[in-house]
Amino acid sequence: MQFILNLYNSGINTEIIALELDTNKDEVMQIIRNEVDKRTQEIPSRSKLGSPFINIIS
Repeated sequence: MQFILNLYNSGINTEIIALELDTNKDEVMQIIRNEVDKRTQEIPSRSKLGSPFINIIS
């Protein structure tokens, strides 16, 4: 899974990733969506703690 995310974050097209890994594009997209959803859910919990950068600027 991390391998797919690394390839995607490197700018490689999802179709190319799927072809190289001998899988279909839908599986690749599902892995990427799951990671985006996971990270999106983590953002609110991080913002409650406050950002050290915001505190320094204030």
